Amino acid sequence: MSGEVFEKVKEMLEEMNPYVEITADTNLLEEGVLDSMAIFAFLTNLEDTFEIEIPDDAIAKSNFATMEMIVSLVEGLKGE
Repeated sequence: MSGEVFEKVKEMLEEMNPYVEITADTNLLEEGVLDSMAIFAFLTNLEDTFEIEIPDDAIAKSNFATMEMIVSLVEGLKGE
């Protein structure tokens, strides 16, 4: 897991919900950091920040449940 991607994703999530302490395995859906509506705004932010395109088939709650899963998705799309 790339430290740079991890830190940027963490920063983005903390801006969305500064009241939840976020770790690599915090369940972002259960903790209310992301919900179905917030995921779409977050997707756009991820695509712009990392200059990637997230395919429709990757847009699933399972890919956004934890920060670790999000970082893995981003790194996979970036080819890291």
